[in-house]
Amino acid sequence: MSGTLIPYPTQQQQQQQCQLYCGGCGTLLVYPYGSNHVRCALCSFVTNAPAHLNCGSCGLLLMYPAGAHAVKCSSCQFITCLAPQTQTVIVENPMTLDDSGQLVSSVAVGITTKHA
Repeated sequence: MSGTLIPYPTQQQQQQQCQLYCGGCGTLLVYPYGSNHVRCALCSFVTNAPAHLNCGSCGLLLMYPAGAHAVKCSSCQFITCLAPQTQTVIVENPMTLDDSGQLVSSVAVGITTKHA
């Protein structure tokens, strides 16, 4: 089962405060849920805030570092996979002539990934 990122925090989550340590001076910082970055008032260092998702089994709100491929719930031990979103791309290049003068199609197919 794959977890989904929370697109917009609920009223309860908006009132939640999160904590992290400043990446510059180590001061404990408190910030509102949903923030992407936190600037330290003491040293002005900008720290990336962790991302959030709900556990795919028990629904507990989990925090994880950006770029993680999976998150293990500390409550129920369920592992929620964070599969990257993929999109198939088809490029049709201009037709060319082969050695015998016949028109030949030139098509390239690729996959792009965008991490959630």
